[in-house]
Amino acid sequence: MQEIKQRRFLRKTRKVGNSCGVLLPKYLLGADVRVFVATLPLAPKKDVMKILAPILEEILGVYFIKMQGKKAEILAVSTKVEEKIEKGRYKIDVVPLAEVKKKREIIDKLKKAKVIINKKLLGELRKGI
Repeated sequence: MQEIKQRRFLRKTRKVGNSCGVLLPKYLLGADVRVFVATLPLAPKKDVMKILAPILEEILGVYFIKMQGKKAEILAVSTKVEEKIEKGRYKIDVVPLAEVKKKREIIDKLKKAKVIINKKLLGELRKGI
């Protein structure tokens, strides 16, 4: 019987047909392997909705600004609420619409933003309303 040597690999999953898989060296063909998920992929829409649930009635739009290291920077435009939330892999700035219209640096951030909620508002903010 062959001695089992434990080897560790850190790999990203890849698309394989209709699912995903992990590619390993060919010499492991036929070996029993154990897969451990180190981090789940970002699901911004789902995750941000859970985080913003207590103030969701006040939210007008939510936008993905950028990845900063391992944290996703999110901007949420609200009616009156102003707050900064850091939870898990998300850094969320909740800013009132009136303040967004006044601050040029926020509008500049929104020019490269991706929509999570309310595409129409993002278009209006990019035009400068």
